[in-house]
Amino acid sequence: MEPAVKKGPADILYDEVWELARTIVDARKQIGALRPSKLKTKNVSAALLEMDEIVKATEEASNTIMDSAEIMSSADASDAGYSALVQENCSKIFEACVFQDLTGQRISKVMTTLELVDTHLQDLQDLLGPEFDEPDDGVDEREGDEALLNGPALTDEAISQDDIDALFD
Repeated sequence: MEPAVKKGPADILYDEVWELARTIVDARKQIGALRPSKLKTKNVSAALLEMDEIVKATEEASNTIMDSAEIMSSADASDAGYSALVQENCSKIFEACVFQDLTGQRISKVMTTLELVDTHLQDLQDLLGPEFDEPDDGVDEREGDEALLNGPALTDEAISQDDIDALFD
């Protein structure tokens, strides 16, 4: 066994700087592996296009369904062509409901992208460490109309109809 060499302040400083340099190189490699440019230009852009298509398909299907239902509800059952009119509009409704399958496929693509972004962000957070966490003080910083717009509640967070009715009783 070799005798331990006593390190002086310069040796200790050299070792610390060397370790810092290795950490920086490792961090650069990990950040490079995150491929933020690919996320921004390919995955996120594609997800935004998919969401736009979901909105369009949902709107078109809803309009078709409502139009067909309106035509059938205002039709005169005593007319000779009533049965054909109902059959035709029922077919339109069934065709419009196909949007759900396509929308589901598009949402799956968007979810995959969001999961990828979330994973990369978590990797980056792990790399940067807890000192870069923003504290969640629970304060909603939105103002005006934006503070009122929360969108539909998630199923687990929704207020039940019974609770709403109890407020009005």
